[in-house]
Amino acid sequence: MQNIIDTHMHIFDLNQFRVLWLEDTDTLDKPIVLKDYLKAVSTNSEYKVIGCEHVELDTIEEQKKAENDYFVSVVNDSDTLVSGITIYAPMESNDLDSFLTPYVNEPNVKGVRYILHVPSAKKGTCLQPQFIENVKLLGSYNLIFEACLRAEELDDFYELAKKCPETEFVLNHMGLFDMQNIDDALYVEKFKKDISDISKLDNVSVKVSGLSSSCVSEIEGLVNHTFDSFGEDRIMFASNYPVCTLNLSFDDWTRAMLSICEGRSQIFKDKFFYLNAIKIYKMKGIKND
Repeated sequence: MQNIIDTHMHIFDLNQFRVLWLEDTDTLDKPIVLKDYLKAVSTNSEYKVIGCEHVELDTIEEQKKAENDYFVSVVNDSDTLVSGITIYAPMESNDLDSFLTPYVNEPNVKGVRYILHVPSAKKGTCLQPQFIENVKLLGSYNLIFEACLRAEELDDFYELAKKCPETEFVLNHMGLFDMQNIDDALYVEKFKKDISDISKLDNVSVKVSGLSSSCVSEIEGLVNHTFDSFGEDRIMFASNYPVCTLNLSFDDWTRAMLSICEGRSQIFKDKFFYLNAIKIYKMKGIKND
């Protein structure tokens, strides 16, 4: 049985929080809580989810701090499967330090995510001087910066990570490759080059997720390119549950990843599926029996 740490999942407790982008998706615009996740990950005897990293929800502006505080309480519950959290922080603010103060001594707060793939975030947002200084500040607090940005702007991410060598980065969803372009040779070539370039920066790791397909023959080229570019020590399994359910189930995605990894060594599989997550997120108390 393969142990798994899911490095990207969400609890959409819509009884407490409003998430505007969910309101356009009937299947997600409802409370989807931890018990639903636990049910989704327990459908197969070939693997066992032993922990997970909860990632911020992008709630409405006035609820962002309340969201952070709520998930601090969730991850600090010793009985929960949630092993770490990635919170929101206003990365364009000139007073980020004040916002971070309540969280920097919380051991289960592992990093910060700031979404850059929305229309309001123009190309080059992450390369503005204040943004760069704030990313450097995260590094001084030993907090990871998680980047979720358009595939077309991976060159921006490369420049940001290069300018902030003391900060650890995690590229979300393998760079958000758009599966609608899977037959566009130029798009695929550019994406692969960007992934290769980014992988040369030692302070960047990547979550393999977000491809909106579990067809192995369709996605294995992209996944294996990411594996081979980053190497076995900077790759992590992620589901993006429940957003992934717009296209596939947790089990669909996990089976696809197990299939793609089938010819790899057991240590490669263990690193990808859970050991790297423990190392990169500095997770404690994981039971991997």
